[in-house]
Amino acid sequence: MPHRRGGEVVRDAGIIVIGDEVLSGFTRDINIYTLSSKLRDLGVECTIFMGVRDREEDIKKAIDYITAGWDPKYIITTGGLGITHDDITVEAISKALNLRLRESSEARKFVLEAMQRLKETITDEDSLKKLYMLPEGFSPLRNPVGVAPGLIGEVVLGGRRRTIIVLPGVPAEAEGIFVTNIAGRIMKQPEGVERVYREIAVRSRESKIHRVLKTLQKEFEGLKVGSYPQTPEVVLIRLSGSKEEVERGFKRLVDLLQEVVGPAGKG
Repeated sequence: MPHRRGGEVVRDAGIIVIGDEVLSGFTRDINIYTLSSKLRDLGVECTIFMGVRDREEDIKKAIDYITAGWDPKYIITTGGLGITHDDITVEAISKALNLRLRESSEARKFVLEAMQRLKETITDEDSLKKLYMLPEGFSPLRNPVGVAPGLIGEVVLGGRRRTIIVLPGVPAEAEGIFVTNIAGRIMKQPEGVERVYREIAVRSRESKIHRVLKTLQKEFEGLKVGSYPQTPEVVLIRLSGSKEEVERGFKRLVDLLQEVVGPAGKG
C-alpha cells in the first residue's frame, strides 16, 4: 500500500545517528549530510534526524519518537555495527521491533569475503557471529568498503509499512552500502511525489525581501520557501516541492522580486 499523508503519496525519511562518540564531540558526524543529500537526489525528503547513545532503550525511544512524530517511509540508522561490546544496534533494533535474531548464512558469506578482500584476521568466532545475526525478516547488505554488512527490512510500525535501513557509522562504509545497495531499490519504488528544487541568488538584504517570501508562501501552500543569507547583501532563495508547483512558484517569485529589488539573479 502506498505511504500517504494528507491524501498525498509521500516518500520521506528519518535518520538516527547512534554513538556515544558523536554525542560527546569526539567524532564529527557527516553521515547525515551525505545520506540526506543522496536521498534528496532520489526524490526522498529527510524530515527528521537525531542522535542517541549506544543504549538499547535510547535506540528504541528514537525509533518510536520518529515514527509517532514524523511518520517516515524510511528509517535509517548509522553506527553500532561491529564486533565490540558496545556495538548493540542490531540487537537493540530487534528488541524495538519485537523480532527474533537469526543467523544469516548470506551475512556470514559477506563477512568472510570482506575479510579475505581486506586481509583481515578475526579468530574470535563468538565476536564474528555478531555480524551474522539479523532481525527476522531482514536481509544483509554487502559492505564494499569494510567488513560489517548493513541490514534492510520491511516492517509494519505505527500502522504503516516502513523500510528500516541499518548502516555502519564509518562514513565511507555507510555511503558505500547506500550507493551500491539502497539507491537502486529506492529508485525502483514508483510511488511518491517527486520533489524538485530550484534556487535563485538575490542581491538584497533579507529584511528587504521578507515580505516577498511571506507572500509567496501564502500563495503556494504546498511549496517550501527557504531563504539563506550568503553575505550581508546576498540571499539564496530555495524553492522545493512538486515540479509543477516549483515552476509556477519560481515564475511568481521572479515577478515579486522585480517589483522590490529589480533583476534578481539567476536560478
